[in-house]
Amino acid sequence: MHSIVFAFLITMISLVLGHSAWAQASNSCSVSIDSVYSTISNAMTPAELGAGTHSKALTTTELGANNTTKVLTPTELESSTTSTALTLAELDVQWQSVTLPDIWTQRWPKHSGVTWYRIDWQAPCHNEHKQAELPLALLLTSINLAGSIWINDQLLWADPNQVEPLSRSWNSPRYLTIPSNVLRPNKTNHLYIRVVGDALTSPGLGPIEIADIHTITASYTQANWNQRIIYYLNIIFSITLGMMCACIWLLRRQELAYGWYTLASIFWVGFIANTLITETVPFANTLDFTKFNIILFLGYTFCFGLFSWRFLNKRFPRV
Repeated sequence: MHSIVFAFLITMISLVLGHSAWAQASNSCSVSIDSVYSTISNAMTPAELGAGTHSKALTTTELGANNTTKVLTPTELESSTTSTALTLAELDVQWQSVTLPDIWTQRWPKHSGVTWYRIDWQAPCHNEHKQAELPLALLLTSINLAGSIWINDQLLWADPNQVEPLSRSWNSPRYLTIPSNVLRPNKTNHLYIRVVGDALTSPGLGPIEIADIHTITASYTQANWNQRIIYYLNIIFSITLGMMCACIWLLRRQELAYGWYTLASIFWVGFIANTLITETVPFANTLDFTKFNIILFLGYTFCFGLFSWRFLNKRFPRV
């Protein structure tokens, strides 16, 4: 019963916030994203994408089997003096066109490592009175697991740990203001996103929105509610019920159902915290973190099952 009440309250609050966010964004303007591409590369920065020897991987299968594919961006290609520069046609083949959200397991089922994304977009966004250009901002709903973001080769943001133990940005929306001095007026701008993922966690890149700062603020408020605040409320709600049941069990030890519910609440809070934790530490790697999370879920399932059995006044048959 408490789960139904909690779900109803969350749904109503979400509808109110959603309407508020729509109202704030209804008179704003969004930026047109022309295209989205991805490629597998171990480069650390956009500039390094054009360095070193180039791999001629021509298909998605070849890209999936090659973790060191190096490519040049169109901008770097135009200014490059290296003899190994690729043509634009070759570049288009190596950058695979994708749509967001992009989940690696759909294209590279066993790929763990680094994938780069390049988003081409146009910057004009003037208000109706043709005054100063509106400040632009970026909303990235998720990077699974860790990553960094550049605008035209300038770093905007980066996770602190992009090698194991990885940071965990998979359920953390990112709101970033785009400095006007890095934009290219009347030209195509490039957003580069470096994503580091593990095949165990369905790695990939979530939806991206580029618009004026008011629109992104409204979108971020809604995304933060859906991806963060709801889970905080869930944890608070679970802890409260768990403490209530613990008190009942301490006063009436024969009521074993409440003891099992207390244990189930402990396991559930640990499991659901996975959606809020932003670092893998203290675990050595993502695999160990995932194993621990599975153990918490199994513990919750076992304890909640026993709680349900006891709460219905069932008794195990004597052998």
